[in-house]
Amino acid sequence: TAASGIDDMFETVLIDSPIGRFFVNSQQKDFDELSLEYIRAMLQRNYIEAFYDFCLEVGGETARVMCPILEFEADRTVITTTANTIGMPDIHQSDRRKLFPNLGVLVDIQDDLALVEDEDQLKDRLKRFPEYAELFEDTRGMDGTTNKSLERKFVERSVAMYKDAMTRQFQYGVFYAWIKLKEIEISNIQWIADCITQSMKSRVHEYVSIN
Repeated sequence: TAASGIDDMFETVLIDSPIGRFFVNSQQKDFDELSLEYIRAMLQRNYIEAFYDFCLEVGGETARVMCPILEFEADRTVITTTANTIGMPDIHQSDRRKLFPNLGVLVDIQDDLALVEDEDQLKDRLKRFPEYAELFEDTRGMDGTTNKSLERKFVERSVAMYKDAMTRQFQYGVFYAWIKLKEIEISNIQWIADCITQSMKSRVHEYVSIN
């Protein structure tokens, strides 16, 4: 029988799986398109929080490398979730707040961010955090004409953090960083291939450099 909701799916499929624990605190929602995206965001939040706690338990240099990376990922989730749900009547402010990981630099203003109704309000809330406020500036791309997307700027910052983790010794964060850089490399290859097949060779250079 097909699962009609997240509780049914948990009981029939996920309860004994390694990822089952990430569904425990999720809400009951029908499996329509919007709800699936909401569930994905909820799982991402639970995953980041669990991974952060694990890194703290490991401690040592691994925690010193991984915790800042995961705090950045948490802040990235908060900002992108807020930006992507602006103007969506089906996502209430309380629902948005439940998608925010309970860690990161922005943890003290997450309640305020959940109330944001437009991009200007989001920018205003982030003024206290220059490292994130500048992400909304109209930075030009390599060709001088194309604005970089918010997601692109986040990826570029994450590359710098992953590369730094690769230089640190006696810690396990190097494996996480290597995998993440490989994912970006694969994404770059896909972008180049798409540009070639769609006759957009003038945009081939817009991949994210990891050198």
